Amino acid sequence: VFSGTSGTLSRSALSIISAVQVNSDGTETTYTVTNSGASLTLSGGTGLTLLVTYTYNTGASRVNVQKHLSPGGVDTADTFLISQVPTKWTAAHKLSGYTYIVLTLDLNMPRFQGGPPNVTAKIRGKKIYDCRTGTTAYSANPALALRDFAASSAFGPGLDVDEAAHSAAATACDEVLTTGVARRSLGLVIDTPAPCAQWVDVLRSYAGAFAVRRGGTLSLAADRPGTSVATVTADDIVEGSLKLTKRSLRSIPTVVRVTYTDATSTPWRDLPAIAYLPGVLTGEVPWREESVSMPGIPSYAQAYREAVERLNSATLTDLDVEWVTFDDGLRYEVGDIVTLMHPIGLTGKDVRILAVDRQESGRWRIKASEYNAEVYS
Repeated sequence: VFSGTSGTLSRSALSIISAVQVNSDGTETTYTVTNSGASLTLSGGTGLTLLVTYTYNTGASRVNVQKHLSPGGVDTADTFLISQVPTKWTAAHKLSGYTYIVLTLDLNMPRFQGGPPNVTAKIRGKKIYDCRTGTTAYSANPALALRDFAASSAFGPGLDVDEAAHSAAATACDEVLTTGVARRSLGLVIDTPAPCAQWVDVLRSYAGAFAVRRGGTLSLAADRPGTSVATVTADDIVEGSLKLTKRSLRSIPTVVRVTYTDATSTPWRDLPAIAYLPGVLTGEVPWREESVSMPGIPSYAQAYREAVERLNSATLTDLDVEWVTFDDGLRYEVGDIVTLMHPIGLTGKDVRILAVDRQESGRWRIKASEYNAEVYS
């Protein structure tokens, strides 16, 4: 039915074959009708009811995409490939354990006449277990990624994990900032063979945490502001074992550059986030740069926070401390903050424990670094 000279089909037409009016005496009058998709334009008449015969696409695929995610490491062969090239692709071609896409294009399509398009895909990492909720799903939380890697015997060291400690570290990563985003996120491909301990160290740096291994168990402690858990006095320190090391001014950076992955445009690109001490850009303070590559950081804001905290740590906590203590030292954990009181001039000096190593029977060497809450952004 045409309203004036305009009509509409129930579906988009490829071409109009005929348009006729059936008269009361059984004869037919042919009219000219053109189309643009489902919209019709009538020539030679108005307000008519016509029988329009046309061709349309029955749904034959011009672009076919099949995704294979290998759930649980097991997949089935691609049925489309089997139907198209059965002598080359059979039911045995499962590619289990791989994630892949089968993409088929109809190159007769007008838009492909200049050649196949550039094809990109946005993918997310494996589903991982969240020890806080008991659920398994995709997550960009670096502490949960570290837990998943550490617990895996297929691609990681297959360690037991301290669930409570990993939960606390994961919650610290998920802290929602004033900008509405999580404090720490991760987008990293582990595709380079390296010792498991090396990958654990990489992942714990993204999580902003200390990693502690006790036998076959891995624990985490978030590197965030905290309060002192104990006071250490001269009575707790083996005489003559206390060592203080002040870092050389020349070794302290005044500029920290963190290179991250900018995923806001395609193709992705490596970009820097740079933090400077006041006076560096005007030439009043010497330029001493520390460069850190962290391709797993997915945003400028997170990379800049990382650069600021590294610069703060270098300039505000330049004192390293080491001492030997008695078995009582076993109560300290890596990441703990303790307060040092000692006649050599340490009065209420807060330090963060970095290592607790057995020295000999009944003796433990503690390594720590100066703590300052102003380091954290």
